[in-house]
Amino acid sequence: DGCYVAMGGKDQLVHVWDDKGRSLVQSFKGHRGAVSSLVFRHGTRELFSGSHDRTIKIWNLDEMCYVETLFGHQSEVMGLGSLFKERCVSVG
Repeated sequence: DGCYVAMGGKDQLVHVWDDKGRSLVQSFKGHRGAVSSLVFRHGTRELFSGSHDRTIKIWNLDEMCYVETLFGHQSEVMGLGSLFKERCVSVG
């Protein structure tokens, strides 16, 4: 909805910024490798983060909390996409 901007990198953190105030709102810990991809779930305030640790994590930006970790990649998660349904597509 244009309220937040998300960034991730080698520090293994997911940083969420307020788009209007340009201030840091939250930094999420949890990945054990560089954060390689981020995507917002269409029509919600949920954020997916993919990492070199071979996991995808889901974050709830309404509550500013961790939701769940998705496992299954055999190598680093290199890209994420969010479809119009409640699904996330990943490549690695």
